[in-house]
Amino acid sequence: MKNNMLKFTSFFLTVFLILTGCKKEETFKRAYYKTVYDVYNTHVNLSSFNQKDLDNLFPGFSALAVSLHKDFDRDAKYLNEDYNFFNNLKVVNDAYGTGQTIKVSDNLFYVLKLSMKMFELTEGYFNPALGSLIDIWNPKFEYTSFDSEEMFMNNDPNALMINKALNCVPTYNELKTILILNEERKEITFNSLNRCDGRVILSLGAIGKGYAMDKLKEYYLSNTSTSGSIDGGSSSLLTIGNNPNKREGKDGAYDNYWNIEIKAPYPNQHERLFIYQNKGDLAVSTSGNSVKYFYLVDDSGNKLCQGTSGFRICDEYEVPIRRTHILNPFTGYPENYYDNITIISKQASAGVLDALTTAIYNVGDFETVKRIIKNVETYFNVEIDYYFGKMVEVEYLTEYDSIGKKLKVSMIVNDSMNEKIDDLNENLIKEKNVINLD
Repeated sequence: MKNNMLKFTSFFLTVFLILTGCKKEETFKRAYYKTVYDVYNTHVNLSSFNQKDLDNLFPGFSALAVSLHKDFDRDAKYLNEDYNFFNNLKVVNDAYGTGQTIKVSDNLFYVLKLSMKMFELTEGYFNPALGSLIDIWNPKFEYTSFDSEEMFMNNDPNALMINKALNCVPTYNELKTILILNEERKEITFNSLNRCDGRVILSLGAIGKGYAMDKLKEYYLSNTSTSGSIDGGSSSLLTIGNNPNKREGKDGAYDNYWNIEIKAPYPNQHERLFIYQNKGDLAVSTSGNSVKYFYLVDDSGNKLCQGTSGFRICDEYEVPIRRTHILNPFTGYPENYYDNITIISKQASAGVLDALTTAIYNVGDFETVKRIIKNVETYFNVEIDYYFGKMVEVEYLTEYDSIGKKLKVSMIVNDSMNEKIDDLNENLIKEKNVINLD
């Protein structure tokens, strides 16, 4: 595979399955793993509790993962079996403003259609046409020296460049007008946006990987009834069937739960906040600032913290503002409202959840967050459990050692998530607010 991969989100193990802790008298059933590398700018793990099934399924699973990667890649073209370029996302973007009509695969067409619906339901916070902004910010996250303490420090892109790029970020109504989707023929015409002095660029990184995982799950289920899971770079997770290993629940009884570990935000990500416990198929999506980020400094290299009216130079032991790659489509900048978000659903698809976490990561008003979640729940007839986490307080572990400090977490969960929480880390959590979505 080429190194020039999709700009899909990927996070350190914020969410993963706990496969230990079984009842003593019960025989432990092992999960077997195989990995597809270099897809969606991350990797995809397939696990199954049957080694033979895994070995038989994996070649087709891997081929499908690579095929979907090529469909949604906006940076590279690929040859088909006739040695002609097939029409992936890059071809669609290259046709911007030319008047060409591009016939695409069913998968790419569906994801573009789903993206438009999520654009509408999230009130513009999920925008599939952020490519012009993403291309300005991405170089800021490419570290050139892994020996330097300053490798994770950078300043913002030029404000004039951001404003120019924002002119090429269409509103929902604008994109609906210039991106013509012919569903019957699976054809796309990508017209120009008058106010844009450059190019409108479609980028499906916040939804394509989730959709691919949904299709990979369909492939798995069509070939076996064995329980398993699909893990997309640990920012997306699908559980399939019931866990054959029984776990102890909050009431002390044992049942076939999946235990989903919710990790603390950076820099305490080696610690868990709580375990989410539920049975059956689940889709889990996480957005956060633990992997692709930099600390904000000014032109002189001074670390910057948030002041009452803008930025200020940080005090000696303060943690600077962390800039992440999840951009606010209205301002052109990443926000700092949360350190991580996890949403879980038994009914919603991974593609929908990935788009939703990306959207609400940059929404500071929680009434708007709840309204957007309700929009998605109502339209797709699903129920969504959610967690929001933010580091809020420094706790010094020793009286004189500032290096030993630990940041405590403020967390918000909804009623249903709270009911499924087990093993809460009271030592790390400063406050927990339980919100009723209705």
